[in-house]
Amino acid sequence: MDLTETVKHRLEVREFADKPVSDDIERAVLEAARLAPSSRNRQDWHFLLIDGDALDDLATVSTSGKWVADAAFAVVVFTDDYPSSGVDVGRAVSHMQFAAWDHGIGSCIYTGIEEEALKRQFGIPLELVSGAVVGFGYPKGSGMGTKRRRSIAEVVSKNRFGESL
Repeated sequence: MDLTETVKHRLEVREFADKPVSDDIERAVLEAARLAPSSRNRQDWHFLLIDGDALDDLATVSTSGKWVADAAFAVVVFTDDYPSSGVDVGRAVSHMQFAAWDHGIGSCIYTGIEEEALKRQFGIPLELVSGAVVGFGYPKGSGMGTKRRRSIAEVVSKNRFGESL
C-alpha cells in the first residue's frame, strides 16, 4: 500500500495480537525515529524501548494507556525541555508509526503518564521530559478503516482565515 492510502486508512491500534515482533523490526522502527528531522537539527531526544514484563511497569505509570501492557513493545520518547520539543517528538513518532506499518505493525500514541513515577521506574534523568509513549504490535484486526474527519473546507483556509480554498 502506498503512503497516501496508508494516511487515508491507517487507524490507531490499541488491541494487539499475541505475536512477538522481531528485533529487526524494532530496530527499523527506532532507526526511523533517529532519522526524523528535528528543530535546528538538535536531535535532543532519547528513545527508550520497553518490552516483555517491563510493559506491565509502563502500564502501571500510565494514566491513559493501560492497554500498552498488551503491546509487543513500546517506545517512550524523551527530550530536553525546549520550545519546539513537541514538534520534534511528533516528527519522530510519525516516522516510527509509518515505519512500523510498513512491516504490518500497528501502533498508538499516548501522553498520559505519571512523569515522576516513570522516571523512578526506568531510571530516567530528571532533566528529560517524556513527550510521548507509543505502543506497537501486530493488530488484532486489520488496523485499517474509514476515518471520520471533518471536511477539508471546514479545516483549511486560503490566504486569510475563514477564506475558502
